[in-house]
Amino acid sequence: MFSCHDFTGHCTFCFRNVFNEPITYCECGTEFCNAHVKYHMENDHKRILVTITGKMPDIEIKIESSEREIEKESLESQIRQCLFTPVVEGAQIKKCPHINVDKEIRIESATCTNCDINSNSWACVKCSTVFCGREQYGIEGKGHGMKHYMEDNEHCTYLKVQNIDSNKKIVDVYCYKCESMVGHDIYPYIRNLIPNANNIHSEKHKEDACNEEVAKADAEPVLNTLELARRLNSKTEEISRDLEKESTTQIIPYKTVWSEGGIVDLGNTCYISSVLQAVAYCISAAGCMNMLKPIYYTECERPKECFGCQFRKVIKQVDLSHKTKVESFSVNSLCKVIESMYPRYVIGTQQDASEYLTDMLMLVESYSEMGHFSELHECFKIRQEIHIVCDSCNTFTSQEEIGPVIYIGSEQKVEEIFSPEMLPAVCECKERKKRKTYLTKPPKILTVGINKDVNSNEKRTIPDILNVKSLPGKNIQYRLEAAIIHKGTPQAGHYVVQVPLAECKLGKSLFQDFEKKEKELHAKLEEEVCAEKKEDDADASSASTNKKHRKCTPITQENAYVVHDNEKTGIQELLQSDATLLFYKLFNE
Repeated sequence: MFSCHDFTGHCTFCFRNVFNEPITYCECGTEFCNAHVKYHMENDHKRILVTITGKMPDIEIKIESSEREIEKESLESQIRQCLFTPVVEGAQIKKCPHINVDKEIRIESATCTNCDINSNSWACVKCSTVFCGREQYGIEGKGHGMKHYMEDNEHCTYLKVQNIDSNKKIVDVYCYKCESMVGHDIYPYIRNLIPNANNIHSEKHKEDACNEEVAKADAEPVLNTLELARRLNSKTEEISRDLEKESTTQIIPYKTVWSEGGIVDLGNTCYISSVLQAVAYCISAAGCMNMLKPIYYTECERPKECFGCQFRKVIKQVDLSHKTKVESFSVNSLCKVIESMYPRYVIGTQQDASEYLTDMLMLVESYSEMGHFSELHECFKIRQEIHIVCDSCNTFTSQEEIGPVIYIGSEQKVEEIFSPEMLPAVCECKERKKRKTYLTKPPKILTVGINKDVNSNEKRTIPDILNVKSLPGKNIQYRLEAAIIHKGTPQAGHYVVQVPLAECKLGKSLFQDFEKKEKELHAKLEEEVCAEKKEDDADASSASTNKKHRKCTPITQENAYVVHDNEKTGIQELLQSDATLLFYKLFNE
């Protein structure tokens, strides 16, 4: 029987979705836009064409199919359920910035205030007034909720009255401004006075004064991995001081310019986002985007579950986001595919970015061998020959090492990775041996991993230009293309990626917006200082001025780096001491 319980509304091969254009759904679960129909030509598979009009939650679904046994009403219901169920990616869905609850939300009736509909009820989070949704197939409604929002767009968030579950303490919330179901923490504010099986027991306890602490605990935010680690390993007084400090600072400091347009955080997936951003920059800078194409035409039977198909889809979208502004996008499908082969990369737990990069590039190589890519892995493959030599008696032994990353110690300088190294081993002539390393075939991208010592406070300098030698003794230059920055431990911390401003096609526009924000901030500080001068005496105002205007090195276009932090994009100088992965592009050979 044809079903579509796994309908997502997104093309399997690109990021077009059913709200932009009709999507064809195949019985095998593959979804595709009109541009990618040719990528999945299984003639014996049944298909339906899904068209959606309107905006969530007031949508109309139309299904077209030449198959007689297709039950359109049942499929419409399945699709509606898939679209209305919040997609919990990792441990969270997108948090809505428009929810601001400062009072109790009292739900006294499920009947619309403007009519007698009581089955499709939505309560305004702002004023608690209940309205009906828009009429849809099999669902009654007159659209009074949308009318209320159009009259006052501050009343943009609505909770589904019929979905309040006081046992699980959950409720579905839709935001008209976000145009999607959203994450929230409003449940503790809901006072559901409508008797039903889900809320009678819970409401009885809410009325009990002795349960105030429970209600208070419900409102507390869930702690992330880093916060749990800190609380388990810190003194109480240190926790309070750190939490107060972190409320006004970031784990990794930078100036946020754009808050949307990047990779959605699926729950501790900052290490994945950073690796994908860096790899996309490198592939583009090295002129290897064409290598994402298959060597020969291949028709994948399960593109949703194929690493090659999903990696190509994601890298193209990330590359596009570096050239033009796009909406924030999810890489959940790619993450699930990689997780199926490497279970430790389960969404919701943070892992080491360098290990993830290595495993991902191994998959790229495997799929290149199967014809999905055109030798893409060769861009990152580092071939080096290591000589153990004795200069005194002119003898040496050699061995070849191949891998995607060269690692250095926490005390080693980046520019010394190919410098001769004295070894403790002694030759027969009593002289100490040396280790000399050469590149046998310079890769287009040279990746350097820094094994950081958590106890080290060394201030590292990252060179923009890296000079190395190939085996014939030829000097080769590499230029810094991207750097993954990390603070914390590999399993509890935060990752971002930085790239030179000139390497980002949106760099000029980003920096202009950054300067505009900086001017607005300085103007605001000047106003505050002027206000204080009127209230305080000359000495106090002078002290205040010094506090407000601490001297700092200005960020210019020459020293600015673009910061990609999941969805957000910002500006900062290169955070050299916190770099953990460096990506160098071949500059001259």
